[in-house]
Amino acid sequence: MGKKYLETIVKILHNEPPSIEDMPMISNLIRMGIIKPKNAEFEIIDPLFKRYLEQTIQKLRPTEVTVVGHWAERIVGNYLLRRGYIPYYSHDSRGAFDIYVKIRNMDVGIQVKYSETGEVSYKKRV
Repeated sequence: MGKKYLETIVKILHNEPPSIEDMPMISNLIRMGIIKPKNAEFEIIDPLFKRYLEQTIQKLRPTEVTVVGHWAERIVGNYLLRRGYIPYYSHDSRGAFDIYVKIRNMDVGIQVKYSETGEVSYKKRV
């Protein structure tokens, strides 16, 4: 959407107060569902988009899985993270997979299932 929008999103990411010039872009970002007001600040709505920004703009490596789904998905995601992979979650598990991860330059989708007894199983598709 342009350099000015990216600069505004970076300010929000860093919790910096927006300037008067940022307000039209902030209004558009709210209307598009990218950010929302929270107290006297703004926050990025999608945790996966926020993680993407942190990794690409701030060059941060995630220390914990961004949880969107269930505890079973968190177990599998943290297992992958501890082994050096960076897993991403499908929003509310409504996509084809609960977790998406790149392993050896392959796109891998993982569907996590759990039973009432607490047993966790998964299916993967490359």
